[in-house]
Amino acid sequence: MLFKNTLIALILCAFFGYCKNEDAEDKTARTYGLVAMAQSSAATNASATCKNCHSETSELGRKILWAKEGWDESVHKNGYKGALWTKTGSNCSYNSTTKAWTCTDGTKPTFNDWSVIGYEWHGSDAFYSNGGGCQRCHTHEGFREFVETYNLNTTNYDAAIGTAAVKWPSNIGCFTCHSPHTNGSFDLLVKNGTTVTTNIGTTYNKAKGSLCASCHQIRGPSSTQTVNDYLIAALKGSGISTRSTAHHGPQADVLMGKGGAQEPSSTYGAYSNSRHTTETGADCITCHQVYDSNTSTAERYGLSAAVGGHAFAVTGIVHGAESAIAIGCATSGCHTVPTGSTANSSFAKKATTDDGMIRKGDAYLQTGSSAYYTQLNTTFKALANPDDVSGSNTGCTGLLSKAATAAGTKITWATLADGVTIDPRCDPSSLTTLKDSSAGNDSNSTRFARAYWNFMLVKEDKSKGVHNYKYLSELLYDSCEDLKKILSDTTTSCGTRP
Repeated sequence: MLFKNTLIALILCAFFGYCKNEDAEDKTARTYGLVAMAQSSAATNASATCKNCHSETSELGRKILWAKEGWDESVHKNGYKGALWTKTGSNCSYNSTTKAWTCTDGTKPTFNDWSVIGYEWHGSDAFYSNGGGCQRCHTHEGFREFVETYNLNTTNYDAAIGTAAVKWPSNIGCFTCHSPHTNGSFDLLVKNGTTVTTNIGTTYNKAKGSLCASCHQIRGPSSTQTVNDYLIAALKGSGISTRSTAHHGPQADVLMGKGGAQEPSSTYGAYSNSRHTTETGADCITCHQVYDSNTSTAERYGLSAAVGGHAFAVTGIVHGAESAIAIGCATSGCHTVPTGSTANSSFAKKATTDDGMIRKGDAYLQTGSSAYYTQLNTTFKALANPDDVSGSNTGCTGLLSKAATAAGTKITWATLADGVTIDPRCDPSSLTTLKDSSAGNDSNSTRFARAYWNFMLVKEDKSKGVHNYKYLSELLYDSCEDLKKILSDTTTSCGTRP
């Protein structure tokens, strides 16, 4: 009997692909678990039951394989994917020894001198797995614990403070979001339509995307604390630094029009939102996952595995060209088919030109001087000034750098020096900690901190304004105008407030 059970286990092990290096305890548990499953299912034919999901010939099996193809291309698995640039113009050359540019007309290289030649991954999410507090979203175990209890006991993950800590928490994967073997279905762990309250108290109540919103939130301020109060407390405490920002995933808050360091409405005006905030169907899944939210077979499976689906990307290379999905945008009651698409096209071709720090191609739906990306470009340039070649921060000496210097600290920028970068082109790579024990609402240090927060909020949202262009544009405009007051700057243009 033991031989028969072991044989069954080995067959199942081979079928499911579980035979790999495991320690003795894990292997034993796995073996006897599979034996028990086979024995309990004998009357109903375990093979047929399992093959419903684990067969490449069943509809569900093919969908799982397609989902895995997309997941293998995703940021969630591989980390951020940044653009690789190469110099194509003849205007300028770069001296790697002096780390300086020589341009025939005395200017800094513009985007016309560069071309995107591809993309590369910038590290996996998995390296956060043992970081204090990061496990809630960056590990399978931490996320499951959090969404089941809406609390995370960090002693379970940090061996320095918890003797029973998970020694090797794993990266997020299929079973982080789905529990098919427990529930008998692929329902999400946080079901669509579930109201999610973020760290800062924002209510996310969209038709879909509740699971996404469980992680893609601002960290730092509490639900009983405004961003302004948080920044003042930080200035009076450990200080403001690069880490004193909205983190790398503020999308749920931004989409709902929350999370900015807002100026008093009496100064510049009230804050407004794009229709993405009020439209229930303008959610994470409809726009990013596509084939799960569209019933047309031609549109669902016409894209690369790296675009839409479980890759969650809205742009990518399709048939050799950089393209953007448009199915979600053209949902009934939303946008018409974007420029560059045909009536039933699965994607819209991106524009080929660039304008400063925001790529025009990422706007899709608007053209002309009134397009929202024009306003974002104007304020981004004013705050970081990527074309300024004076001073020690070559290429990035806008209002933020000047205000930081006036406050006794300094921003170090990452620029386009070697031809490899990501947008926006001026990326604050570090900020000397700024402290102010007497900080208040009107202190220059607080006003700088608000502008820095808003700049990073727009950058970290990564949608280049698409999620909520009105709110983000207004935040940047207000910050730009306020820094001009601090610096007595009468020449820099902040554009027009939407």
